[in-house]
Amino acid sequence: MVTAQLLDIDPQTGEPLDTLAL
Repeated sequence: MVTAQLLDIDPQTGEPLDTLAL
């Protein structure tokens, strides 16, 4: 999701994500 990419956080898990993860 764009939101997750912008925040670098997965809204479902609350865990930080890599910018290229999605």
